[in-house]
Amino acid sequence: MKRFVVEFKETYMDIPVTRECVVSSFDEVMRLYELNNPDIEYWNLILEEDV
Repeated sequence: MKRFVVEFKETYMDIPVTRECVVSSFDEVMRLYELNNPDIEYWNLILEEDV
């Protein structure tokens, strides 16, 4: 498993948010937070580490 910390901003948000999760791959992070959604202005992977 891996711990990921990601920051992202959706168009309706005033400020970006930071989220943390423990999953097996970054693909799961993408699905979990829907980072491929057109409403996402940007995202940034802050941390990826084995747990």
